[in-house]
Amino acid sequence: MVSIFEAFGLPEQPGSATFWSLAEQGSPRFIPAENGWQALFLSRSQQSTLLRFDDRPEPVEMTACTAENGDVFHFAIQHFPAPFRVSYGFTQADNPSGLADPLNPVGAGPLRSIASTPDAAEQAFWPSLSAEALLPVPPTRLRWSSELLGARRTVRMQYIGPEVEAAQRVVLLLDGDDWIHLHPAGLAFTAAHQAGELSPCTLVFVPSPGGDKRREELALNPLFWRAVREELLPLIATQLGREVEPASTVLAGQSYGGLAALYAAVTMPETFPQALCQSGSFWYPAPDASAASGPRTGPMDGPLGGAMARLLSTSELDLSGITVAFDVGSHEGKMVDHQAEVFRLLAERGASLHSNVSAAGHDRSSWRDALLRDTAWMLRRIG
Repeated sequence: MVSIFEAFGLPEQPGSATFWSLAEQGSPRFIPAENGWQALFLSRSQQSTLLRFDDRPEPVEMTACTAENGDVFHFAIQHFPAPFRVSYGFTQADNPSGLADPLNPVGAGPLRSIASTPDAAEQAFWPSLSAEALLPVPPTRLRWSSELLGARRTVRMQYIGPEVEAAQRVVLLLDGDDWIHLHPAGLAFTAAHQAGELSPCTLVFVPSPGGDKRREELALNPLFWRAVREELLPLIATQLGREVEPASTVLAGQSYGGLAALYAAVTMPETFPQALCQSGSFWYPAPDASAASGPRTGPMDGPLGGAMARLLSTSELDLSGITVAFDVGSHEGKMVDHQAEVFRLLAERGASLHSNVSAAGHDRSSWRDALLRDTAWMLRRIG
């Protein structure tokens, strides 16, 4: 057992004070491996511990190890491609909702940590904050009481740059609470603006409900976008003291949010002509596994492009007035093909398109850099 830990630069007896002193210098620990990296994760908990990654459906059961003094801890070794970045956390009997890695100084809210391989690109403007860090909340608050959706929610706003200039460009961030409480977009966008890499803009953090309600709201839902257009945009305009101009409004979303942002641009181009889509769920809806005559199908095994491709294929749409920036992770499997089909159909209908494949999985820790990069690109186009 000692040799396993020695390979990761932990030469002392497992579980000793010196062992943990070295481990506390940062987790996970990486060593080069064929086609990437091996990563060592450690948990000092004596309870059975599961290691959960945001981009993988199944958890990893960590292995128990007993130190010479009788203390029990847990470890897991995982292979990562090069380069790679992923969010992860631990779950235990007394922490069923999860907790961040206490040995990792880089967190994403109180329940997640971020692991980055040594060759992962630096995310220059995103601060490295611990899981215990108290993140700033955007100062401006809107009360959105939606009659159309039958729901109330708090929408936050933040000016990036001088207020008068920022009010001229509006960026709506779907799943907005994640961009406040897990990945502080306000801090990152402000840093990028101060470095001259981002035009002034107003960030609008649009929260989403949890669980299945999120899918219902974001997956090709015309009522949601009618509510945004008829109810939320007037609230934003009142706060800004000016109309929200379609030509300077950007939608940004990830996963179901990416699907939603594109759906709005396709069906309401006169209101939402610019969209950013990171890892859009263009496989949606999942095929009916019970109706499959062959091998069991997964959610991405349906026709390429899913319902979005059907919409684009069966409609006489002139999309020459919309601009869409796509990003998908090279490690997202069939997501790459689903996006490529949607991209092809949009190009046939005249849309202005930009696409990037990142060395990433289905994970907000990678989406955040694509979000900032593509927002900067879109705002430069807007002028």
